[in-house]
Amino acid sequence: MLFRLFKEGFYFAINSIIVNKLRTFLSLFGITIGIFSIISVFTILDWMEKSIRDSIATMGDNVLFVQKIPWSFSPDMAWWDIMKRPPVSKDDHDGSSDSGIKVINAYAILTAAGTRHIGVCCGELATTLNDCYLSLGFASRKVYCYPKDSLGTDNDKHVINVVYLPSMHKWIWVDPTNDAYVMDEKQQLLSIEDVRERLINDKPLMLNPDANWNHKSKVIKEYYLYSYMAKNLYMMECPINSEYDSETKNVGKTIMYIQLIPLDYHKKSLKKELSVSSETKTTIITYWTNNPNIFWQTP
Repeated sequence: MLFRLFKEGFYFAINSIIVNKLRTFLSLFGITIGIFSIISVFTILDWMEKSIRDSIATMGDNVLFVQKIPWSFSPDMAWWDIMKRPPVSKDDHDGSSDSGIKVINAYAILTAAGTRHIGVCCGELATTLNDCYLSLGFASRKVYCYPKDSLGTDNDKHVINVVYLPSMHKWIWVDPTNDAYVMDEKQQLLSIEDVRERLINDKPLMLNPDANWNHKSKVIKEYYLYSYMAKNLYMMECPINSEYDSETKNVGKTIMYIQLIPLDYHKKSLKKELSVSSETKTTIITYWTNNPNIFWQTP
């Protein structure tokens, strides 16, 4: 009985399809369009998600945004104080201007540059980036790069950062003034030591292709590395304590530096040099060393 009912129902359905061809076609066409539409929507959503993820991934894992207004607000945040903040623009920080800023930390530098609409020098850019790296938990240092200047006529120096990468066991080169880092022919990141050694021994060096000065002009490797920095990699100096506000000169404060000098440096110096600022009564102690292992010791 059941088989008979199934058989009659099957024949009835086949007959209905044959008799009502247009209705059958429209029904199948509608179902096909519906399934295709659902598949298309999910495919587009997956593609959009992947595209967004890829675009964000290109920014890297450790991107720091500095802006006037925060991305999120807490209930106890005073919005009227936020609106008083100066606008932050990289165009105000050109890496070469003498700003006259006396407080040497990222907050003071950004505030002064924004409110006074002034550019800042390479040292102040390096201080700002150094404080950012330290706040993110990176071991970072601000390094003064000096020329030999045996005639006492070259007062130009450049200040950059080095950031310690445990995976590479080295302090890598980071120049905030020129948005620059340096690599070897295998695109491995290099330290100041590496760059100096490669310059001396005429080994290949690569500069990141988007290196630029203040987002205005492209940095040319031949000038930047083989002329400007080659001149300024004779001696290096950095604060012994890489901390927030460590270089601000206050009354009674002692600031210590260490300087790495070549063996053939024309000034035969003592192991330590001490000076006291007449303006702030800050004691400045500079230790001199010929040993790169002391200067570049790991954190």
